[in-house]
Amino acid sequence: MATALLKTIQMILKQNLYTITENEKRAVENGYYTHRQKPVIKDGVLVMEDLPTSYIGSSLQRRRSVDEKIIKPTQSEFYDEGTLRFIDNENSPNYGCYIDFPKPRKYEEKEVEHSFSNRSKIKIANKITAWTRANKAAKGNVMYNFITLTLTSEQIGSDKDFTRMQNVFMTYLRKFFNVKNYLYVLERQTKNTNNIHSHIIVDQYLPYARLNRVWCKILSDNGYTFPSHNYITGETQTVSVSAALKNYDNSATYKGDQQYINPKTSKFVKPTKDYNMPNPVDVESIFNLKAVSRYITKYITKNDSTINTSLWNCSQSISRLWTGAIINPQLYLSKLSSLVARVVHKTLDNGQVLNVCLLHYYTKIQEDIFKINHKIICT
Repeated sequence: MATALLKTIQMILKQNLYTITENEKRAVENGYYTHRQKPVIKDGVLVMEDLPTSYIGSSLQRRRSVDEKIIKPTQSEFYDEGTLRFIDNENSPNYGCYIDFPKPRKYEEKEVEHSFSNRSKIKIANKITAWTRANKAAKGNVMYNFITLTLTSEQIGSDKDFTRMQNVFMTYLRKFFNVKNYLYVLERQTKNTNNIHSHIIVDQYLPYARLNRVWCKILSDNGYTFPSHNYITGETQTVSVSAALKNYDNSATYKGDQQYINPKTSKFVKPTKDYNMPNPVDVESIFNLKAVSRYITKYITKNDSTINTSLWNCSQSISRLWTGAIINPQLYLSKLSSLVARVVHKTLDNGQVLNVCLLHYYTKIQEDIFKINHKIICT
């Protein structure tokens, strides 16, 4: 981050702060700062133009032009001649050449370990910040549901199998609850088991009971079990999650005084009906932005899990949110200076000092960003 910031002189305006190095600030104040430029041909003459204010942090930036696409030869271009194949496609960069192509091998799915980089953590935090602020500006106070999906027994299959089960769950939310905006993060439970679980954020109310039964059905279909205990006979049977949920529905409340071992905690308890209920889903409703920030700190920025599948994902609406803007310091620095509430100084690895300037309130550029985000979130 530090190297990229110093190589390209720029100032990034975040949604409530901007950052600028001490060298950049000194250059602006002394009048020898040069804004980023690009070559443009006007009337046959090559001139350099300042780059206009542009927004950053959205998936709309990742669209590749047709010219950047790599032309790969297809199977129809090849003529077999022993181990060599002749490229007869004029559009191919290897036209007219004999190339040795090995025999095609069956695709083998390899497990690749993924872990959170600091850049990914910052990106997720920026996305959630942009999401919550766009919601607050457009809709006022919004209820956020934090959903945690866990496993009822030891993990079966690979981490990608868990992702496939979660995809079924998310498809259900989109189809029956019209969930449009969501973000989830996977985390590995390292204390008692090696199971992974998922933390999901949505910006609408979802009923716990229904979500729990849907996830139990998905777990049961994929071979997961649950210890169903009969407190009358004292027997515990490990059955499928769906069967355990059915036993819970058909069981009566225990009214005796004798204590039994809770199969979940291995502790003696006076039994209640809820001890027999499979509850691999936890739902927490939160309204304020501070609680959202605490959630980010707890489950995302401190997440050091290593998992053999994608660690996080979000809906297209969240992916498209703008999280900042590249601006011209010569035009905006003097105006922004009057809006700064506090400056935090950070020393980079190469000795440069980075000024993190926290703003009092939104600027015009921020308002433009929020207008774009409102449209993305609300449509």
